[in-house]
Amino acid sequence: MFSSTWTTGAALGLLFLTRGAKADEASEAILEQEADSVTDLFHKFIFGICGVVAAIFLVWRILIVSVKYTRQLVCLTNEKQRYFAMPYKKYASLKKYLLYAPIFHKRHNREFQLSSAMNMGVLPTRFQLLALTAYVGTNIAFCLARIHWDQSLSVVAVEMRHRSGILAVVNMIPLFVMSARNNPLIHWLDISFDTFNLLHRWFGRIVVIETLLHTFSWVVSTVHRAGWAAVAAAFQKSEMMMFGLIGAAAMVAITFQSLSFVRHAFYETFKYLHIMLAILVLVGIWYHLKLADLHQTKYLIVAIVIWALERTIRVLLVLYRNIGRGGTKALLEALPGNAVRVTLDVARPWTFTPGQHAYLYMPSIGLFTAWSQEEEDPLAGDGLAVGRQDVLAIRKTTMSFVIRARTGFTNTLLQKAEAAPEGKMFTRCFVEGPYGGAHLMRSYGTVVLFAGGIGITHQVPHVRDLVTG
Repeated sequence: MFSSTWTTGAALGLLFLTRGAKADEASEAILEQEADSVTDLFHKFIFGICGVVAAIFLVWRILIVSVKYTRQLVCLTNEKQRYFAMPYKKYASLKKYLLYAPIFHKRHNREFQLSSAMNMGVLPTRFQLLALTAYVGTNIAFCLARIHWDQSLSVVAVEMRHRSGILAVVNMIPLFVMSARNNPLIHWLDISFDTFNLLHRWFGRIVVIETLLHTFSWVVSTVHRAGWAAVAAAFQKSEMMMFGLIGAAAMVAITFQSLSFVRHAFYETFKYLHIMLAILVLVGIWYHLKLADLHQTKYLIVAIVIWALERTIRVLLVLYRNIGRGGTKALLEALPGNAVRVTLDVARPWTFTPGQHAYLYMPSIGLFTAWSQEEEDPLAGDGLAVGRQDVLAIRKTTMSFVIRARTGFTNTLLQKAEAAPEGKMFTRCFVEGPYGGAHLMRSYGTVVLFAGGIGITHQVPHVRDLVTG
């Protein structure tokens, strides 16, 4: 009798639990569908925010260009320079306290060092910090808003998983746009590549954090439902989960190898490892989304197309500029003061403006190394391309770079030049560029140039441009 009663009670209990589980699953499905619609709205807000910010900067760019053009016309017809006698106190205060201001009292664009041997990157301006804080705060709000916190832990974790995963994929589009050297927004919005590079690093951190939140939320919901054994079984049996894990692991690896002191100490290794890990991230996330048949795959396709197209354009431009007429040839000359002059006889004429820089690839010096005349590049020297033709010429066939030897590639350049007879060496070269050079001084009535580093090499092109203008 007792056994029969116990069996009947157990059966009824199991029936109620099954019905309860099914009810929970049904409610979770409804909440999941609602969460998807909210998430779709939020990721549209992300695109909208990026579009509005770009439009504001475009209007600002048009305004500044108009002011410069007007200023140049006034300066050409007025020797007394009365245009500059009109004070713009509000605009000056805006630049002083917001646009160009350091975060606190330490000057921006200077490395934040924990010690003399370890730095943690370049400090942003106050405006950049406020913009980054606003965007990070927006992503936090989108991750936490409209979550059903009153539901079970499993439901909350599922909603958080969907929200963070979609936002991570959506943020990958601006992430890859900002990493491109040939980013058209650099010229359209007059924002330097260094600024986009700063944003690229922070967008990357946002994507990594949202990816880890996505992974952690899945683990929590799975453990809550079926225990740790289900987590292990999912990675062993599900290709979708395995590819997702590969993509997440590659992101974590990128985070650590992108730390400033690691990047500066092993820059060439960092650069190529960064590219390989980025490819691994794209492959892992692609298969993760594709096997799950998620519509967010279209956003990843956009990111992949942006990255692949920019890389292809760079390669094609390098080949176009350096093939023909025997190719680009370089003359290395050792100079006093731990410097080397690189004179290029380029295969095709170039047009460059003051302040621009280029990448030099010399396979005989280093197969996978490159030098860039870019101030924030850890391998950069203080050099600038100077044409050897007449000052009124526009398209150059010969360019000179004066490079201060430091470590890595620049030090190898100097050693090769010093070891050659008479301190001169000829070699093949591939040159990429020109990049940068958006800030010209033609519209100013008076210009004061300050020389540093190895002297006036940076100022000479500006002087020549002002004379010809």
